[in-house]
Amino acid sequence: RAALTRDLEECAPQEQDECPPTQGQPDYSPPLPPPLPSLPQSIARRMSSFFNSISTRIKDVFKQGLTPSALSWSFTYGIIGGIFPIPGVTTVICAFFTWMFSLNIAATQLANLLCTPLDLLMVVPFIRIGEAVFFVQHPVNAGALFDGLQSDFIATLGQFASSLVMAVCAWALVGAFLAPLLYLLIHPVVTACMKEAKK
Repeated sequence: RAALTRDLEECAPQEQDECPPTQGQPDYSPPLPPPLPSLPQSIARRMSSFFNSISTRIKDVFKQGLTPSALSWSFTYGIIGGIFPIPGVTTVICAFFTWMFSLNIAATQLANLLCTPLDLLMVVPFIRIGEAVFFVQHPVNAGALFDGLQSDFIATLGQFASSLVMAVCAWALVGAFLAPLLYLLIHPVVTACMKEAKK
C-alpha cells in the first residue's frame, strides 16, 4: 500500500501528461513514411548538362545576327529534316537543306536535335501515309521494323526498303505543305525573342 501511494504522488503533479512509460513497454507510435524516390545523381547530372547545353546553343543562335526570316526558315527546315522517316539520316538531310537554301547550320541542326524524339514517333505514320498514297493492300508490320532496326540496322533497311521509300515520299508531300505553315508559326516567336534579347 505504501508503494502504491508513492506512485500516485509521483503522477499527481502531471495533470495533463501521462505517467512515464515503464521499461520494456512497446512503442505504439506510427512508423515514419518512406522517403520519396529520387533520380540517381548520374542521370540528374546528365539531364542538367543536356538542358544547359541546349540553352547555351539557343542563346548562341540568337547572337549570330541573323534576320528573323533567315532564322525562322532555318528552324523550319531543321524541323522538317528532323522528322525524316529513316532514323540516323536526319543530320545529312538537314545539311543538304542548309546547302540548298543557304540556311544557318547551327539553327538547322539545333531544331533537328530537338526533334529527335518526334522523329522516332513519325516513322510509322509516314509509312502508313505512303501506303495509303500507293494503295498498298498489305501494310508492313511496324513491330518487326523497329525490332529489326535495333538488331541489324543495315539489313532492316534493305528488307523494308519499299516501305521506307513510300515513307520518304509521304514525308516529302507533308513537308511541302508543312514548311510554310511552320514558318508562319515560328516567325512571330523568333521576332519576339530577338526583340527581347536586344533589351
